[in-house]
Amino acid sequence: LNVAGMYSRPPSAVLLAPQRDRQSTWTAIGQTRILKGELLGLALYRCLAERESRALISQLEGMYDDLCKKATELQPNEVYCVRFPPMCAYARYLISACGRRYHLQTASFGEDDKRFVAVYLHPRDVQPPVLRLTDFDASSYYTPPPPPVYERSKRPKMHVTLDDEEPLLEAVELPLLGDYSRWNTMPTSGAAEDAGFECELADCHRHLIELRFDSEVDVPPLEHLASAFPAATTLRPLPAGYVVVFACASDANSFVEAHAVVECNDETSSERGLRQVLLLCNDKSQVACQARSLHSLQCSGRSTSIAGRGRGGPRALQIALGAIVKGTAVRGQARTR
Repeated sequence: LNVAGMYSRPPSAVLLAPQRDRQSTWTAIGQTRILKGELLGLALYRCLAERESRALISQLEGMYDDLCKKATELQPNEVYCVRFPPMCAYARYLISACGRRYHLQTASFGEDDKRFVAVYLHPRDVQPPVLRLTDFDASSYYTPPPPPVYERSKRPKMHVTLDDEEPLLEAVELPLLGDYSRWNTMPTSGAAEDAGFECELADCHRHLIELRFDSEVDVPPLEHLASAFPAATTLRPLPAGYVVVFACASDANSFVEAHAVVECNDETSSERGLRQVLLLCNDKSQVACQARSLHSLQCSGRSTSIAGRGRGGPRALQIALGAIVKGTAVRGQARTR
């Protein structure tokens, strides 16, 4: 059986046109769902704790933002792709993880040192996220210990390939902007440890504040609210408000406490973590809105996303305590018999 070339073509899923327009999900009603989907997960939080990974993520998000801007100039029914050079597995993971936040799809080609990633773009489907990964200042929270050194063993080839075989991307190739030659090899990791690497997601959403305006009130333009957030670093637009990114959690808490209205009669807002605040615009006028920390979205209910699984103690400790409690209950039942 000649299987050469079977794995040199992209999967059909990355070539199919989207079934619906992503822009239709950008509504005020779905604002909470949009923010819950962008909470930081455990895997990406570990990556943000490393300086070299943060540099690569920042470079990738800059390139993806440019792709979103160019998408309006491309043919809406065409499929485009950006081909990256051969990179290590860790860099390929970051390319795919960052791309998913922009509704981009990826496919890998080649083997060993020649393995590379192609990012596929559907102009009608691509959309930048509300929050960039660089907005999560993980260094100001908990920094996880370095993982043990992982040495990848040489694996036999899974299928027959030709050295001069050129993968068929089956899409209009766009030029790659930026230099990624640094990531041809795996970055250096920490010293090996006897214990396994365990880390839970820290409270890395406390410095992000959601502002929500009533449906009867038009959302003020960004330039009119510049003076209302002197300690903010970035403002990200939402369908019915903004996300204010502060440098640290203390600045975010100080902002809410300084602008919160003492009398709040909206009980439903209090249950969801929303508080009434008054903002002072550039023209000295005041506008009312509701504010809450994105940390409340992480803690509210059980989430099916990766971001909702980071609460609680380390899993190894939970399993050990569960075994102790279970063993105690079994011994107590034996005594009663």
